[in-house]
Amino acid sequence: MAALVDVGLFHRLGIALRGDGDAPARWFAESVGAELVRSGPEPGDTHWTTILRIGPTQIALFAASSDDTSGTIARYVDRYGAGLHSLAWRVTDLPGAEDRVRGQGLTVTGVNRAARHWFFHPKETFGILIELTDQGVGEASPTAPTAGPARDIAWMTALVEDVEAPAAMFEKLLGARAVTGLPAGPSEEEATVDLAIGDTVLRLVQPKSDRSRYASSRGAGTAGQSRRGLHSFTVRVDDLGQVPFPIVGRRGEWAWTDPADTLGLTLEWTTGGAP
Repeated sequence: MAALVDVGLFHRLGIALRGDGDAPARWFAESVGAELVRSGPEPGDTHWTTILRIGPTQIALFAASSDDTSGTIARYVDRYGAGLHSLAWRVTDLPGAEDRVRGQGLTVTGVNRAARHWFFHPKETFGILIELTDQGVGEASPTAPTAGPARDIAWMTALVEDVEAPAAMFEKLLGARAVTGLPAGPSEEEATVDLAIGDTVLRLVQPKSDRSRYASSRGAGTAGQSRRGLHSFTVRVDDLGQVPFPIVGRRGEWAWTDPADTLGLTLEWTTGGAP
């Protein structure tokens, strides 16, 4: 059966934070060698968007100014704190995709005609905020490497109550397919499913034990809100010795660092090959 939405290339990983000026962008450039693509105010909203590139992968920094209290990003950061915000894929027919999604009784939110994107409601996608856009359709992903140790983003991780239900939904909704071979935690500590969607990988993790490194993320977040949903992203490097911050945990070719060293973001690192 064909997927409800025929997604193409991955568009970008979104990070929400507060910041005035280019300090967050400079941090990414200096720490992992991210390349600045463009920067400017978001059409139809109040925040500033900076697009960076790590290898072929785009990262969007959504920065609300320190005095912004009404914009979508300002409200998000006030509720959840700085961190991963959303994942975006490209589609060739954005209005048609919206019509098909609404036709299945699913909720479309955050429609921004000027910026040419809309979101699935995260309550219907297991707490994972997913955006579709027709920006960049027909453009090839960059092939030139960026300057730092990071080659690309290997996968993005979301925490869920049960991996089976979201895996089945993303297969039906976006044509996701299971992939194997990426480093993961012990099965007795956490259930892990890796899904290829377009040309990138979304990892679903269900913590099963207090020994899981994700167990501490199962509690409440800022203002008592649930932190189920997007958790971290994994940067691929040639050698873990290239990680520019102290490694606080490691399992073979997969490691992680302290969020206190990385703008409060949970970063993981791997030398694992593409699936």
